[in-house]
Amino acid sequence: NNVNSCATSELRVLDLRSDQPKVTVLTTQALNAWSLPGGIVAFVRQDGGVFAAPFDKSTLTFTQPPTPMMSGVRTGGNAADMVVSANGTALYVAGTSGGGSMLVEPVWVTRAGAVTPMDSAWTMNIAQNLNGNPMALSPDGQRLALTVARPGSAENDIWIKQLDRTPRTLTKLTFEGNNLNPVWTPNGQRVLYAGAGSALRSRRADGTGAVDTLIMGKRLFWTVVLTPDSNTFLLRLSTTPTADIVLGHRGDTATVPLVASPVFNEVSPALSPDGRWLAYSSDESGRMEVYVRPYPKVDAGRWQVSQAGGGSPHWSHTGRELFYQNGAKALVAVAVVPGVTFTLGAQVTLFTTSGFAGAPPNFLYYDVAPGDQRFVLFRKATENGDVKVDPLVQVVNWGVEVRAKLKGKTPQ
Repeated sequence: NNVNSCATSELRVLDLRSDQPKVTVLTTQALNAWSLPGGIVAFVRQDGGVFAAPFDKSTLTFTQPPTPMMSGVRTGGNAADMVVSANGTALYVAGTSGGGSMLVEPVWVTRAGAVTPMDSAWTMNIAQNLNGNPMALSPDGQRLALTVARPGSAENDIWIKQLDRTPRTLTKLTFEGNNLNPVWTPNGQRVLYAGAGSALRSRRADGTGAVDTLIMGKRLFWTVVLTPDSNTFLLRLSTTPTADIVLGHRGDTATVPLVASPVFNEVSPALSPDGRWLAYSSDESGRMEVYVRPYPKVDAGRWQVSQAGGGSPHWSHTGRELFYQNGAKALVAVAVVPGVTFTLGAQVTLFTTSGFAGAPPNFLYYDVAPGDQRFVLFRKATENGDVKVDPLVQVVNWGVEVRAKLKGKTPQ
């Protein structure tokens, strides 16, 4: 489901006319594609260029080399931000390509929404969609582990930012493969992260020693959560066929389903500090909402926390609050009443999350600082104080324009 894990992407045609289906590669480096009237296939390449070519349904081949139509379509790691309607109208986001990275500024945000830069003039590039949480504060709040886009690549590395002294050094922890979504061990000595697609890896936060592979699974996963058992981890698997939350054990290749519906997606697992409650997001209602279940006996109960959309749950350090982003793009704090059973108290909206980085459908990239009075978020790059927004472009009768260009004519 994510091209970031592949060396290339291809546009293929599947021939079902015989008892033995045949797959033919039409072109490489293609993302989205559409069939246009007149027997034409158009597609967007990973570099944001749009091409088209006549397609012969009998031979299942292009009858001439693809011709460039336009450029500058924004692309991410696995898709282009462009759609084409049946009548030939095109709609696309104009922007940059190359792994789908965006420029962000790490900032502190108080419960009242007051923003302070974490380090003066410090910005970084992160991937557009990291399928999890790309940052993690150390238990003492003095270091920040980050997922940073590797220049010239669709892969990422883990870096460590020192926050408690000047200069606030930034140290690279990983150097090869695709490394995502770090978490700290309780003693703050090691960082665990998703590495190389299906591997759970660990390394000392000071960069010394070798990289340890704790789990080499059979399915791609994006997120790891520590449990009270240092040999057992919660993993959020990729969407093949659906995103699931499973248990992984050190040294094993197989995982054990925990919250794993065959038809719905379960993402963003978060375990309470005492290890008793598992918060997560699911689209079982038709949209992403936040739920809580007992852990490890997840079938012993289920409570819905959000009511109008919700995602990215995080626990406070005391376990007395649960934070999440609601459907209106605001951060919400929910009181959790101590007791044998899970009991929700009042819900308070803290601040709007528009202008801060995240990913669809309802991921917000953030972490909770010790003391639970402020958060670290990624503020999107701004121009003159305004959030930079890539323009949306509509091209009416684009199909007519494509046909004219393929005939070597200038569109009227």
